[in-house]
Amino acid sequence: MRLLALSAVGLVALWLQLSLAPLIAVAGFKPNLILVFMLVIGLRRAGPWLFIYATLSGLAHDVFSHGLLGVYAVSFFLVFFAARYAGMSVFEKNLIFAVVGVFILTLMEGLISVSVFEYLDPSVPWWEWMLGKVAPGAVFNCLLTPPVWFLLSRLEWALYPPED
Repeated sequence: MRLLALSAVGLVALWLQLSLAPLIAVAGFKPNLILVFMLVIGLRRAGPWLFIYATLSGLAHDVFSHGLLGVYAVSFFLVFFAARYAGMSVFEKNLIFAVVGVFILTLMEGLISVSVFEYLDPSVPWWEWMLGKVAPGAVFNCLLTPPVWFLLSRLEWALYPPED
């Protein structure tokens, strides 16, 4: 049941990324809702199959973003690994930690992605992309973390109510 629920969450995140993210773009920066959902799940839940979930989320983002298949799949997998480690070792299920974590992990994902792009094409302006695209995107993603955290908490509570 959990796998089915998280699969539905992944599809909803993909749908929101394709339909809602362009509409809420601010100054040309649109949030990466797939990454935000994946990171919030990674900071809240443990499970070995969630690494497959992160990789598939990255592949979905690859398919609908730039056409270079595998870049986001690799970066999402590595960032999810860091999110899972941070979630287990620091403060699981803490909203403030999640906001800070999503900011740092989004910067890390951008660093990995831009580094892969630069490796494939040395003419990629690395610092310009990091400071002009990744950093503002990280701020936008961390601002969207509380509503995503709330929605996933409510879904978890509805599917698995606490026992008395």
